[in-house]
Amino acid sequence: MRSHHCEYCDNLNDLIIGTHGRSLWIMDDISPLQQLSGNGDSKGFHLLEQKPSTLWHNISRGGQRGHFWFAGENPATIDNINSNPRAGFNNQVALSFIVNDPIIDSLVVVISDRAGLHDKELKVGVIQGVNRIYWDREFESQAFTKVQKDDIHELFKNIMANNSASSIKRMYRAFSTAKTPYSQRKALEPLTKSYLSYALPEEYGLPMANEGIYNVTIIHNGNRQSTTITIRDDPMNEN
Repeated sequence: MRSHHCEYCDNLNDLIIGTHGRSLWIMDDISPLQQLSGNGDSKGFHLLEQKPSTLWHNISRGGQRGHFWFAGENPATIDNINSNPRAGFNNQVALSFIVNDPIIDSLVVVISDRAGLHDKELKVGVIQGVNRIYWDREFESQAFTKVQKDDIHELFKNIMANNSASSIKRMYRAFSTAKTPYSQRKALEPLTKSYLSYALPEEYGLPMANEGIYNVTIIHNGNRQSTTITIRDDPMNEN
């Protein structure tokens, strides 16, 4: 396709191309391509310097304009909850690395907070060349202490004494029958998000990576490389 103009958006590392068909084509985050030179490594892989990840806010601009609405797709880090135009979404984190050895078909990626309290281990399939994975920002879920479980049972007891909604009962049943720390915390998610004004402290929910700096390590056959990634708030929120 013929292009009319190329523009590099340095604050996002995006390449924007204007076509003769009055369209725009955007290549999200070309930083891996910028780091291709000199990335050879005896380990067979190379962990790149990571672009900061943004926690985009879901902001409506008013009514929908049907086919008159001119907008591109969201970046791949946006995980839409459903297909509705103004539906909520979850922000993911993109992690990029290069695999030089064609024999390597999988790597372990470990993300952790700098305090050493939370981590997440991912085993990912890879191909030779530039690889990019998307992390949902969830860390491993830890089991509740007995005190925490007692507090949760007491909270549900108080809620159900004043609210007979079947959704509350289903939530409590899901929590009581959950077999893993993750499923227990997942069952409580509506309460941690102030569902019906009953809010639990954040530490009772799924541990998530929010704004901050996090450690990233990739491992293969005992060899490892590490770097950091920064997660920032939506810059538009600063205004």
